[in-house]
Amino acid sequence: SSGINAEYGDLSNAVSGGMTLLQDLSVAFPAHGGPVAPIKLAIKAAVKATWDKDPDFICGHSLGGLIAECVCGETGKPGASFNAPGPWGVVPSNNLLTGDKYDGVKFEVHLTRRDPVSQVGSYMGPDHSHVGSPIWHDGSDHLMDPMIAEFGK
Repeated sequence: SSGINAEYGDLSNAVSGGMTLLQDLSVAFPAHGGPVAPIKLAIKAAVKATWDKDPDFICGHSLGGLIAECVCGETGKPGASFNAPGPWGVVPSNNLLTGDKYDGVKFEVHLTRRDPVSQVGSYMGPDHSHVGSPIWHDGSDHLMDPMIAEFGK
């Protein structure tokens, strides 16, 4: 084998994880023109799709996990998120969890201890920025592979 993969190994997971991390951190560090407007539109579309398709369970990783958490809060559907930023933020106008069905919804939040995205949320920390109490996993990787391996143990 030749090229960068031969010298450094497969970097696709690291690059993908880096891009995902940057996308998720954009929630915490808003850009000009409205910090969460695109995410609110995605949540609205996902809520509509949930009402239309009526799935049994909703889950997502990273930004998809944040959206899944918000959809479950709106619809009362059970679900799970993995290494997702919390939908309750430091600035009240940026809070993304707006439904009234999140209290008591069956939703699991899985976070990795040293994953920067897992730390994003309320000024009181990630333990206070999700629908449920997070289930913490050891490690620092934002990708799903280490968590999947842990689930398989």
